[in-house]
Amino acid sequence: GWQGVGDWLGTGRISLGSIKYRAFIQARSYVRKLNLNNTREWKEYCNSSNKPINIPKDPRHVYKDKGWQGMGDWLGKE
Repeated sequence: GWQGVGDWLGTGRISLGSIKYRAFIQARSYVRKLNLNNTREWKEYCNSSNKPINIPKDPRHVYKDKGWQGMGDWLGKE
């Protein structure tokens, strides 16, 4: 069956609208275990190949009204 242009072209890219992100609590728990200290380190991590697809680069958008309380809370630095 059809799985998107990325699958069809062989790039493996998935459209952002097709990604099923982890629930906020599970995603935040995962991120806190990374021991990142600030937004700069978060951005570096997001640009690496280590970030799972189901953890959003922009959590404030994905988790707005679902528990989002800021980057400090996300990273466990508050």
